[in-house]
Amino acid sequence: MLYQQKISQKDLQISLLSEHLRHGRFGLLGVQVLFISAVASLIWYQVESSLVIRWAGAMVLLGLIHSSYMWRSASKKAFIDEPVRLLMMLILGAASTGAAWVLSVIWLEPRLPDMTFYFLLLLVTVMVVTATAVISVVRIVYQTWILSTLIPISCLLAWHVDDRPYNMLMSLSLLGLCALLLLVGAWLSQSFMDMTKSSFERQSMSEEFATLSENLRVRNFQLEQLRDQLADIATIDELTGLRNRRGGNQMLEDELSRAKRAGAPLAVIAIDVDCFKQYNDTYGHPSGDKVLQQVAEVLVSVTGRAGDVAVRMGGEEFLLLSPGTAEVEAMEIAMLVKQRLGAAAIAHASSAVAPHVTVSLGVVSCVPDIKTTIDEMIEAADKALYESKGNGRNRATLGSPPV
Repeated sequence: MLYQQKISQKDLQISLLSEHLRHGRFGLLGVQVLFISAVASLIWYQVESSLVIRWAGAMVLLGLIHSSYMWRSASKKAFIDEPVRLLMMLILGAASTGAAWVLSVIWLEPRLPDMTFYFLLLLVTVMVVTATAVISVVRIVYQTWILSTLIPISCLLAWHVDDRPYNMLMSLSLLGLCALLLLVGAWLSQSFMDMTKSSFERQSMSEEFATLSENLRVRNFQLEQLRDQLADIATIDELTGLRNRRGGNQMLEDELSRAKRAGAPLAVIAIDVDCFKQYNDTYGHPSGDKVLQQVAEVLVSVTGRAGDVAVRMGGEEFLLLSPGTAEVEAMEIAMLVKQRLGAAAIAHASSAVAPHVTVSLGVVSCVPDIKTTIDEMIEAADKALYESKGNGRNRATLGSPPV
């Protein structure tokens, strides 16, 4: 039974801190720069430009310091070596950044008219919401960020409720938004924690599955090899070791298709052992099997080119396939078969043709067209073979290609 490993609190904290650094080091700085630019544009004509530039520079510098610290922590893998210290520094960074925005609002409040000030509050609020989406992985960090920004601003508006017409409404709205962000952020954080726990708990299962998969892969490989061996056995003639009719037909079809595509000639030579029944009657079937094996050895000896195939079609009938071979070359191959078998001088006292084993051959060669089939090629070679038998056997006859 597979075992589900439970994640420890330390491992969970390390994983959450790692994700926070991975997303926050770029995302938080990008959000800060975007809204610093927006606020600077808003107050450019309301506040002295040199002050705006210095304020924007100070805020960007604070963001860079925070982002740089997260970058170094991620590079040094501080989330593994010093997770507690890293968490405290992230909380401090969130609090200092939030405090900087609160001080900015306090500094700008007396310098801005009502509509501009409320628009500033809107930008700060949207910035807090956007940043929360980036840093919601670690709950205490985003909670610090929200509470250190929105709560002080809300209190500031409530304290100065009579200074501007909508201060109380804005104060209550910020408190409501703060509560909503805390709830939504808590849900997001919990969801991420649950996903992280599930990921860790599946880790041990994945490792076991990997082991099982490897074992299955090895077994499948062995089964594939066995299947290939069985497939080869099914297409090989057990007596001669040549391709049998089933295996030969597939190779014949392949070579015919290749010849059609290339526009090259294809030669088929049908071969039959002369007076083979008489040989079996005289010497016995075991000796007849040896003759077939010797004929097969002769056929293999002449198939020296790529694509040449010798096939035992059944009984004492054989077939030679020679791609890229024209009629003259095909006849030379047939005569070579006849010559080498004659040189073997296998005694055949009951033959009506010669005192040794002989063969009759039918040869056909053509450049097949799109309609030519392998059955037509074999039939043409068989017709030529019958002519050789009718003309006294122990000879090769060149037949007409299929029409």
